[in-house]
Amino acid sequence: MASLVEAIQGLGLEVWQSRRRDFASLAKSFTEKALRVEMDSRRADILSSLMDEALSRLDAHREFTLKVAPQDYELAKALMEEIQASRPDLGQWRLTADPALTEGGVVLETSDLLADNSLKSRLALLTPYLDQLELPEDRSKAREATPHAA
Repeated sequence: MASLVEAIQGLGLEVWQSRRRDFASLAKSFTEKALRVEMDSRRADILSSLMDEALSRLDAHREFTLKVAPQDYELAKALMEEIQASRPDLGQWRLTADPALTEGGVVLETSDLLADNSLKSRLALLTPYLDQLELPEDRSKAREATPHAA
């Protein structure tokens, strides 16, 4: 009987280890999907904010190129015209559509600066933290860490 209990416990541990990896993977996927959904629903606000932030750091009268995803080109053009009207000190600028960028991404280039605010680079910043995401090995510790565990 003891060997049967040991076998069941071993099987339970294998299932728990597998579920731990599944939960961590699911959390990573959920985070990436949530970012994409947020980007889709608030693309204009996010793009505007990223452009304002990037341009606020530029010196006046500086030449620069702003790259956006092809789908964002018209929106970015309208935003740049608004920004130019409120900041007449902006230097010469050029707006280009970069097929390598996904929606909501902005890359600002000057002769000596590259600011990459693409979705890919922002996700890359999160990856080390998402890679550390895991559940405790011990199931009892996992239950203790969960406030509503039964």
